[in-house]
Order: sequence, then C-alpha cells, then structure tokens
Amino acid sequence: MKWRNVITVLAASFLVLGFIAFHPACRAYLHWNMYGRKAKA
Repeated sequence: MKWRNVITVLAASFLVLGFIAFHPACRAYLHWNMYGRKAKA
C-alpha cells in the first residue's frame, strides 16, 4: 500500500468535496438536480 498515493487521493477528494460543498452554484445545482429527480420519480 503506497501511503503517499492514498494521502494524495484523500486530500484531493477532500478538497473537491469541500469546494462543491461551499460553492453556492454547485450547492444550488445539486439541490435542484436531486429535487428534480425526486419530482420526476
């Protein structure tokens, strides 16, 4: 197990998730997308 690769992947995913979570446009898009899917289903 290469710890450097694991840490890099975890850090990258954490940054991406944090960016999506704190970006208003991304939050609005995800919320609308989820709401739209629920409404259609």
